[in-house]
Amino acid sequence: MIRLVPVALLFFVCLAHATASLTERTQIAMLRVDVRADQSEQFEKILNEHYDRCTAMARREIRNSPDEVDKRVPRLLRTISKDTLKKMSKVLDAKQMEAFEYALDLENRRFMQSNGVHEP
Repeated sequence: MIRLVPVALLFFVCLAHATASLTERTQIAMLRVDVRADQSEQFEKILNEHYDRCTAMARREIRNSPDEVDKRVPRLLRTISKDTLKKMSKVLDAKQMEAFEYALDLENRRFMQSNGVHEP
């Protein structure tokens, strides 16, 4: 009986993690970047620029090419993300960049989901 409790607990922890929303997973992943105080201003500036560019791009594509949104938005989002990663690599160290790349991928998926865009 004692051995069963840890296994059951592990199962429920895994289940809870699997059912966490994409937003929650993205927030946790961003925290894992572990931005230092001396990096915080630049990090926020680059991330805010990323959000602004993504939002403007999605609005433009939804307005101008509503039938092509599912094709164009993911491609344009990858282009914006590559630029963001390039800028962020000048601010974060290698370990932080690895965590940030994962977090940015989740953020891009969350962004598409919240804008009704489906990946091709």
